[in-house]
Amino acid sequence: MTESKRSLQVHLVHQSFGDYVAGLTGGYAELVADGCVELSITSIASGSAGLSGFDAAVGEQRRVRLPRFRDPRSLFKALVAVRKIVTQDYDVLHWQAAGNPWVDLAFLLQMKPAKTVVTVHDMQAHPGDKSVLPGTFAVIGRIARRARHVIVHASHVKNQVEAIGVPADRISVFAHGELATQYLDKDQLPLGTGEPNTVLFFGRIQGYKGLDVAVEAVRKLNADTSRLADSPVTLVIAGRGPSLDDVFPDDASVPPWCEIHRGFVTPQEVVALFRRSTLVVLPYREASQSGVAALAAGFGKPVVASNVPGLDEIIVDKESGLLVQPGQSTALAEAIEAVLSDVDLQTKLSAGAMTAAQGRLSWRSIARDHYKRFSAL
Repeated sequence: MTESKRSLQVHLVHQSFGDYVAGLTGGYAELVADGCVELSITSIASGSAGLSGFDAAVGEQRRVRLPRFRDPRSLFKALVAVRKIVTQDYDVLHWQAAGNPWVDLAFLLQMKPAKTVVTVHDMQAHPGDKSVLPGTFAVIGRIARRARHVIVHASHVKNQVEAIGVPADRISVFAHGELATQYLDKDQLPLGTGEPNTVLFFGRIQGYKGLDVAVEAVRKLNADTSRLADSPVTLVIAGRGPSLDDVFPDDASVPPWCEIHRGFVTPQEVVALFRRSTLVVLPYREASQSGVAALAAGFGKPVVASNVPGLDEIIVDKESGLLVQPGQSTALAEAIEAVLSDVDLQTKLSAGAMTAAQGRLSWRSIARDHYKRFSAL
């Protein structure tokens, strides 16, 4: 530690983004060992959702189970649970604003602004995302306006937070950390070059993710087999979401070069899918950040992605991936072809991804950014 020590009691509360929170708490380990931070955490889950376990760096770990979102008891039980949290004595209450709007509302009604730092993962609903309950982002916005400080993962989200009246000096942009070390030890990374001509589309499949653009791009590549030495491209799609059914309503609509894994993907399957892939494709129409891009970086996988705000702060064009204009299947096909046909480029982009994962996207670095900000409040 080069910075002067200040011992802080930090209590982190989250409702979702378990991989993200696990990475951040693991990043605190050295700070905890050095006496700079006393870290505790509360995990809140609704319905049958899983409750996370965390690194040994975390001291006290609490788990709260609430009814499902639409259960009329949700707000009352959330008020009781949040009351127990906010009445504890912490230097910083770090609230992750995402998940159950009843929990965020309960926090808004009881929060202590002077001690609250809130991380806003999304400030607005993504286009076509019907899973968000009405009022969710209105509550998050009110929490952000009252909080002592706001953390976001991209500059354009910072602009969105400023637009609702939060001064710029009360907002910090901290990277979304790599996620591969939530699946494998560092000495098992990177995963390698994968199977030839294998492209992975992974994650929660909403319309804004551009699955239709990825399918059309690979269709174009496979229509002209001379482009990749007569070897067809395999598009592997893994995850769940309404856009998957929109693009492929039944098995008969799935082309032979497309492999689909519908539903929840286990951690073991995640590793296997990324190990197989030559590259990961993210043809998003917009983004606030991307856990998939952070996961690909940690696995050392090249990425071909849309050049949209949020992605362009995780992926550095021509260093850890290639960025193309969103919604353009021809440009996407050309970028995919460029990576698949050039082993040297694959090696360069993989090395760039690992450099990012071990540097600016490392949880150790991100946890230190949080500590410095908390110490300055």
